[in-house]
Amino acid sequence: MKHRFLFIVVVLCALTTAAQIDTLQVLPEVILSDSKLKNHSVGIALEKISDSTIQRSRTALTEVLRANSTIYFRENGPGGVASASFRGTNAAQTAVVWNGININSQLTGQSDFNTLSSKNYDQLDVRAGGGSIIYGSGAVGGSVHLGNDIRFNKGLSTTVTAGYGSFDTQIATAKTQFSNTNFYIDAGLDYQRSENDFDYLDTDNQFNENGQYDNLNAIFNMGYLLKNKGDRTHLLKLHHNTYVGNRNFSGTLTAPSNDGYEDSNTRTLAIWENLGTRFNGKLRAAHIFEQFRYFANNQTDDNDLGKSIRYLANYEATYKLDRKKELTVIGEVNHISAAGASIVSTTRNQGSVVALWKQQLTNQFTYEMWD
Repeated sequence: MKHRFLFIVVVLCALTTAAQIDTLQVLPEVILSDSKLKNHSVGIALEKISDSTIQRSRTALTEVLRANSTIYFRENGPGGVASASFRGTNAAQTAVVWNGININSQLTGQSDFNTLSSKNYDQLDVRAGGGSIIYGSGAVGGSVHLGNDIRFNKGLSTTVTAGYGSFDTQIATAKTQFSNTNFYIDAGLDYQRSENDFDYLDTDNQFNENGQYDNLNAIFNMGYLLKNKGDRTHLLKLHHNTYVGNRNFSGTLTAPSNDGYEDSNTRTLAIWENLGTRFNGKLRAAHIFEQFRYFANNQTDDNDLGKSIRYLANYEATYKLDRKKELTVIGEVNHISAAGASIVSTTRNQGSVVALWKQQLTNQFTYEMWD
């Protein structure tokens, strides 16, 4: 069976502005939120998926990674749950890192990649191996990094994408951004829905009767460059992502289903960066909320509820002893509360400290250590 999908990309507006500044700024044009991914991946298999590849691909992050990485996905079809696996490890041993913080669910210990939209991110990196444990004690398989760039001096641009396909599948995305010499802002929406009522092959008019889904992803990112003081540059950033989904879980030919599932997630992250020639400091504060409702029968209001709230504070300090030696220390504290139908209301406090040492001995040999 052939599935046809039509994409229409309309660039509504593109405007570039430039302005002169009186003082020399050492800040690069693009600011990365997860600098340790770039600085501490020596000898680690790191796959980078370009932003042009992301824009040409389908919206679902699962499909982008399946086509452009070595990750194995266990997926239950469009609208179902999609979990990742590195080198035979399970989904809970794969960390999903959003702008430098681990966003795996506090309820399941893993991430559902069908709730993540590739259109929401400017960077998409896949890091394999146990070196990913700096992003979480359970990330022994690897990590997937989702990043939003802060790009100064890019002017105003807006992009809209719309598509329609088989089984009444509809998508619509829109993103607008503006930046000048010291201010950046962007906002975007990504909506998907489908009846997902495909025919079962080699059957007598049987089809998928409980596969409907619709979801909405919204993003907001902002950056503000403060005035330089000596050799110091201060940058404030804000990242936000909201997801709201409503889906049914497909059954099989021999076991029909009428399950339903509603989930919502919000993530808000504020970052203050203190950048200099030899010392860089980065303070993060985040609020992460997740909630789900599971309906054993989507024709009734009876459901099982689960939710969690997580507060996070993280400080990352990097000191360059010289051009070839670098020490990074990362401290993090978390306060997590959870409740639900099968969860006793509880709270958990946890903290961690990680030290990373990097030294270049020769032009061909660089080593790293962490504890």
